[in-house]
This record gives sequence, C-alpha cells and structure tokens, in this order.
Amino acid sequence: MPIIVVHFAQIFSGRETNAVFVEGIFQISDKYLEIKNGDDFGEMEVSTISSSGIRMRNSDSISLNRGDTIDIMGKLSFIVADASELRFAPIVETSEPGTYELRGTVHDDKFDTSIWTPFNFEGFYYNIDENISTESLVIEELDDRTIDDEALVYSTKPEPVEFEHESWGNYEVLGFMAEKYFAGYPENIFGNSKSISVLSDSILSKVLIDDDNKKSLFTGSSLALENGYSLKAAEVDVNGERILFELYKDGKLLDSGIIPQNGDYIYEADLGGAEAVPTIAVHVSTVFRSRETDAVFIEGIFQISEDYLKISEGDSFGEMEISSISSSGITMKNTDAISLSKGDIIDLMGKVKFRVADASVLRFYPFVEIETSKGDQLDIEIPAVIVTGNQTEILVKARNVSVGGVEVSFGNESIGTTGDGGNLTYTPGKEGSFTVSASKAGYVSGSKKVDVVKQGVLKLQLSVSPNIIREGDQIKIKVTDSANNGSISGADVFFGGKKIDEPTNAEGITSYWVTAPGTYMINATKAGYEEGETLIEVIENVAQFTFSNLTVEPASVETGTAVNIRVNATNSGNVAGGSKVELLVNNESVDSKNISLNPGESKPVEFSHTENDAGTYKIEVGGLSKSYEVTKKAPFFSGLATVGILATAFVVLRKRRK
Repeated sequence: MPIIVVHFAQIFSGRETNAVFVEGIFQISDKYLEIKNGDDFGEMEVSTISSSGIRMRNSDSISLNRGDTIDIMGKLSFIVADASELRFAPIVETSEPGTYELRGTVHDDKFDTSIWTPFNFEGFYYNIDENISTESLVIEELDDRTIDDEALVYSTKPEPVEFEHESWGNYEVLGFMAEKYFAGYPENIFGNSKSISVLSDSILSKVLIDDDNKKSLFTGSSLALENGYSLKAAEVDVNGERILFELYKDGKLLDSGIIPQNGDYIYEADLGGAEAVPTIAVHVSTVFRSRETDAVFIEGIFQISEDYLKISEGDSFGEMEISSISSSGITMKNTDAISLSKGDIIDLMGKVKFRVADASVLRFYPFVEIETSKGDQLDIEIPAVIVTGNQTEILVKARNVSVGGVEVSFGNESIGTTGDGGNLTYTPGKEGSFTVSASKAGYVSGSKKVDVVKQGVLKLQLSVSPNIIREGDQIKIKVTDSANNGSISGADVFFGGKKIDEPTNAEGITSYWVTAPGTYMINATKAGYEEGETLIEVIENVAQFTFSNLTVEPASVETGTAVNIRVNATNSGNVAGGSKVELLVNNESVDSKNISLNPGESKPVEFSHTENDAGTYKIEVGGLSKSYEVTKKAPFFSGLATVGILATAFVVLRKRRK
C-alpha cells in the first residue's frame, strides 16, 4: 500500500549547491482504524460496512435535555439550547489547538443560496440558548460569475443577551464580520445609573470572556485574564468574609479592591467617547478561611477589550464599505463588482471570505477560519504511579485555577466530575497503564498517563530535565521509586533502546548527550523493581523570533501623512538565523523587511506607512497589533479664510477705535 508519494519536479546540480524541487506530496497514516459491524462510537453503532460505504444508527434512544452537549460520535456532538423550546444543532469540537474552517451553505446549481445567516453559516454570531442572531449577508444580484457593485449587502444589529452569570442581567452584543463585539450596557448594570452605548459613539469592543464556570483561587495565586491582565487573590480578612483583589496589567499593579462574599469586583476604563465603562467584572460567590489555607470561589467572569475598533461611514473592510452606521446597526455593501473566478479565495471583510470551486460549474460558499489556542488547556495533577485499593486525589486546573464540573475518565471509564475545588477522588481496582482524561465544554481536553501497580510492588519512575530539550543538550535523567519517591542508585537506563554507559548514581541521576531531534523512549530497569519509562521530544536547533513593544506614532494623522511603526525583534532560539518581518495593514501585507539575528540578540524593526483615505487602520507586525486613525485633511483655503476674517476684524476694530 503506497502511503507516501513525493513528486520531484526538477533536480539541480551546480558548483556551489545541489537542490531538488518538490511539487506534490501525498501521505496517509500507517496507524489505521479497523471497524466492523456492531462497533460502537459514542451513541452510534456500525450497522453495515462494505466497499460502498458505512452506515451507523443510534443503538439506544437519545434524550435532548436542556443545556446538554451530547457526544454523538467521534468529535461530532449535539448542542441543545438551555431553553424551554427545543433547539439543537450538530457541532464539531474545535477546542483542540489548531485552525478550523467554519463554512456556510454552498451556492451552486442545485442550491441557489443567496442569503446567509447564522442558521446556514456557522461563522456568524448566534446564541442558541436565547435564539439571538445579528448578522446577515445577501447577494441581491448575481450575473454569471459576477456580483455587481452594491449587490452584496451585509447588515448587523445589536441585540440584548444575558451574561453567562445570569444575576448580572444582560448586555448588548453585536456580531460584526463574524466576531462577537460588545455594543453597550442597559441601565443599572454594575452600578451604572444610565445606559452605555459604545456603538452610538461608532465604537466596538471585543467580548474576551463571558464565563460562569466555578473556579477556586487560593490566596497568593492569580486568575489569568485576557490582554495581559491578571487578578490576584491577595488576602482574606480575619473573619473570612472578604477578599482583597489586586489587578495587574503586564505584571504591574493597576488596581485593588476589597470584595465581600456574593459581591462583584468591577474595573472601569474609558473607551473612546464613553467614560467609565466596566471592562472587567468578577463575581465572588464564597470566601473561605481556615488554619491551613484561605481561598475564594469565583462564579462569573466578564471582560471586554480596551483596544476598541472605531468605525465610520465610508470605512472599507476588504471588498465591503460601511454605507450606514447608528445605534440601531451597521450596513455594508461592496463598492466594486466581485468576480467569482475558478479556484479563488476572496477576502470579503475581516475574516469572512468566499471560497470558489476550481470547476467549470459555479460553486462557492462563505467561510471564516478560527484559531484555537492553548489558553484554556485542562491540566491534570495526579501521581504518575498509584496503587490498587488506595484512594487517589485527582486535581484539574486551567490557567492555574481549579476548575469544577470537569468530566474525568480513567481509561475508557467515566469516574465522575470534579467538585467546586477542581478535585475528584478515585480508587483504582486493577493494575496496568491507563490514560486519565479531562474534558469540559469550552476547554481544551487534557490527558495524562498513569501506571497502577499492586500493593507492595515498586515501580521505577523517571523525570528528565531540562523541560525543553534541544539537539546537542546534555540531559539529566533521575530515577525514583513509586512508594516514597526515593532515589534509586544503580539502575540501568536506556535512551531510544541504547543502554547509557553510566548507571544512576547515589542521587538516582545519570546524564546523556542528545545528538539528533526526534521523539525518544527512555527506560529504566533494576532487579526487584518494575520497569519504568517516559517519552521525550528533542527539538531541532532553530532560530526562534519573538516580537514585543509595537508602537505606532502618532496615534492620529491627516490623510497623506506617514506614521512611524516600530517593533522589537528578538531571536530567542539557540542558533543564528534570519526572518522576514511583514507589515500588515487591515489584514493585508503592505511592506516587509528581512532581519538576521544571533542567539539572544534583539534589534528594532521600523516601517513608515501612509494612507490617503480617512478611517481607522489596524497595524499588525509579528502577531502584535495596534490601531491608529487617519482624519481628512483640512482644506488649504480654510486657513487663508481664517486669516482673512481676522484681518477684516482688525480693520473694523481700528475703525471703531478711530
């Protein structure tokens, strides 16, 4: 079975270098999935399988209870609205880190789709619990493969939606170019005596966090928020009724507040013309004090971005231009005709694009790509080796905070959910190697391998330092026992199947130089102990470029006036190397510079950029972003007119004095 195919388009041999040009790569996995009739996958069971296809049916009835997420099969689930009316939809899990495409219904000869809403385009904002949608995209006229100018209409309007922490009430949300934005607060939210509408000031702020999951925070630890903010539980009062919070931004103390049980910590900031807008809200459900530890239980976090988007009529986003904007909504239309050429990907606006089939028949659909980061990774704390019959505590955290309501599985068996403190106890009944996994909606699932041994059996455990290993590094391998983590001397250690010359010393340590990148198994053996093993990854020596301190000066200029853009580049890798630094303006590459840095070296990279149209422009360099405004240049004659008026006034005054 051919599993790897590579096409060599050209082979080149020269005096200075030899090279080969590859044009075509195909690979399938050698780790296959074997399936047969009767196999179960979630709620589904294979009923027929042949060379012509596979059919599965649910083996038991499926209850669509309010607020449930039901694992149907593999990564496919049903999400059910938390509402009295039945609403549900199939979804594919996108919590694992990576890039995912969310697409809309295909327009072709069979399905003449010309209107996209959240009901046929998952990229648009939709709240299934409250059945709230705000965005629509309509093709009013399509001439063969051309959308005429002003025939593609996008519209969105603000809608009230409940906070995830329902006791806070609601706020106004607006889907804009397939992203969720904050539009305003009604009266009496977070102590405001009047309503706040940032949309009426032509401003939009992204909703960064809207969460009601229970979290426990011990004193001295911090809750990681977005955009460099963190909230530290500094101290619990002597009565165990109030908590002192300290808010940090990029490591610097910004604010503090003493919050009682069932109280809210609120941080306010100015957003454009809107003053004192609550941008961070955290609800304290319980404050706990004891002899051994102090803690606070949080149930409700809301955060919006202070880096707002300012928009006005005439602003362009890709192919679209804002034709109207008010507190009641935004409308955009295409200013020029859009050609749907074969195989094209067309940037419509923001992250929304059209993908056109590379075929003679016209087929296309809207889509957005979303990137899931590792920010909400579930981490499992459990000993690497546990004993049958002994009760073991499992702790699950995310962002260094304990997470409740996490479903934990031991092997293929679900053993329950974590409590408010993120913990769960379990007593294993049989020995072997198992994978402990943790999952919860909205989080990246976590897993950890655990060995279960019989009573009285000692197993070797291995730990390797440093944590990040590169080719050419010397690593230290420490061997301990599973009973009391005591050092084991005289153990034989194998790296990738090859025995290391020196056994472990009195501290249970031996060293080894790694010479090549890759994934390696390390084993340890000693008479009277069960063999231990661990897997490590050795990273290739590369130059790694990181960027910091992006500045755009000045923050506001007139049309035709340049801004100076500066960013600091650092090679955090361990070898010298070069990088192409691109300047993106409104998601389009407009300039680039090549830099070369030694390991640990830093240098500034500078650009100059000019825009001739008024509007708000987003600058991106090295994954960092800033915005600046371009205003219309005042007419030259206005200054002359002012001088003329002043001169006339001077003459009149002189005449009056005479």
